[in-house]
Amino acid sequence: MIMSRRNTVTFMAAGLAAVFGGASLCAADLDPNAVREKVGPRVCLVRVDGALGLPVSYASGFLLGEGKFIVTDLASVAQPGVTQVTAIFGDGTTGQAKTFGMADPALGIVAINVGLPKDKGAGLALSKTAVTDEGISAAVVGWRWGEALHLTTGILKGRVAAAEVAETVALEGPAPKVEFLRFLCPGLDIATGAAVVDADGSVVGVMVRLMGVDKLVVVPAPLIRQALLSGGTQLKALAALPNALWPVSLQVTPGQPPTPTNFAAAARLVKRQSICKCGGSGKVSIKYIAGYSTGLGGMRFPIIRYRTETCKTCKGEGVLCGEGLYDQFTRMAEGATHLITAPDTPENVRDAAFKNGMGLLEALGKVPPRYRRSLTGQMQADLRAADATYPRGAILYAQVCESVNLRGDRFTVLVSYGSGDVLMVNSDMLTSAYGVDASPDASTPAPGAWVVVGGVLQGTAQVQGRHPLLMRLFGWAFGPSLGPKIERRPFVDEMQGGLTTAVATAAPSPAPTAPAETPATRAPTPPTTPTPRKRPTPPPTPRPAKKPGEPSFFGL
Repeated sequence: MIMSRRNTVTFMAAGLAAVFGGASLCAADLDPNAVREKVGPRVCLVRVDGALGLPVSYASGFLLGEGKFIVTDLASVAQPGVTQVTAIFGDGTTGQAKTFGMADPALGIVAINVGLPKDKGAGLALSKTAVTDEGISAAVVGWRWGEALHLTTGILKGRVAAAEVAETVALEGPAPKVEFLRFLCPGLDIATGAAVVDADGSVVGVMVRLMGVDKLVVVPAPLIRQALLSGGTQLKALAALPNALWPVSLQVTPGQPPTPTNFAAAARLVKRQSICKCGGSGKVSIKYIAGYSTGLGGMRFPIIRYRTETCKTCKGEGVLCGEGLYDQFTRMAEGATHLITAPDTPENVRDAAFKNGMGLLEALGKVPPRYRRSLTGQMQADLRAADATYPRGAILYAQVCESVNLRGDRFTVLVSYGSGDVLMVNSDMLTSAYGVDASPDASTPAPGAWVVVGGVLQGTAQVQGRHPLLMRLFGWAFGPSLGPKIERRPFVDEMQGGLTTAVATAAPSPAPTAPAETPATRAPTPPTTPTPRKRPTPPPTPRPAKKPGEPSFFGL
């Protein structure tokens, strides 16, 4: 039986109503178009800029009350080195935030103070009505894949105790004595921190995507109001944000992840296009005439023989890096990064993406010289392309150079082979293997080691007059030694004290000399909530005392 799209939606709504006690997914009292028109202009994408001034995560948020604060997910913002957040609205309006007025680790939310044009108007109101056990129809309004505004309808029903969530995520220490709400819907791929609104457009909660929790957890409006009213009346720098209590699935790369089927097809295409027409053996069978034989009547017949020769196309290597093949590599690298880091990727899909991606890096770590020279030429051309846009996929040969501490975060500096471009990756991405427990074999590659790295180039940073490329890795593998160890240290030796730096303390070891056929591999762990760290606490910005009749600090 073939259903129309309209019938399919009706069928799903009826099914949910049967399962969840009669509430309809598309209830008559909630018009998705009307809600989107009212709420959409006040919902924003929250882009969190890291230590190098480039995005490290994306969240949803909404303008609150009088329009001076944006409520969003705390874990997305409270990351090392973050001093600025950019709010981007659907109409193109943007605003920067460097301070916050309230942050509640137990609820996982923060209210950041954002500067917006006066004509932006007021924000959304918090609902004063508590959600009953019967539940209500509601809509989650936020940013999908960090790219576009999206609305999903569902049912806000049922409660989840913080103690239950704490047990699920193996939280250390006592759980707060609060209760969250549950949002029931057929599927949701909106970034954490999104507003959950009722039919009138009032905020009944904030959706927080907790890692390892299959329920969609919503922080109810009464708890948000209580946190705002008890948050004080002083602004503090974002560097003073506390860590979120709960582990959150962060959106770290923008864009829609590929489907598992498309990604697998791309992996097969790359392998197929890399094999020479000789079948990968590097040899071809040549037919030749060894002589002639004389038959009846004196007729001569050629004697056919075959000999094996080196394939002239691949020069005996068996593989061939044709023009444009690197473009396939970059698409595969970008797809692998998206699938591995996307909050909603199922574990089996993430494992398959990792396996395919790491298989590619391992293969590139042992390809023969002619193939590698051709590939390196395409890599260099791609890095130096005048029309390069970011973020974009990349796979590169590089040498590990040094590690530096920069504005509360630690980065490893690499120099790409051939082009000499300086790359920076978060050191955590080179520390442990994805899906593998910490072990001595999972240590960071030492300065001087040659590696093959794959991931997404996030953009060009500006650091004391230098312009390194920031890269988010999905994995890496030891590669062949492509030159002597780099003795110079770009940031330590040439920055002249402009940064607070610390060279890796581990004794430098020589580049790996093991045969390329047996490379050790590494890959980063999936995105997690940042580990606890100490933040500097700058003096708060004082606020004038509230006069009688004036609205509260947060415009409630």
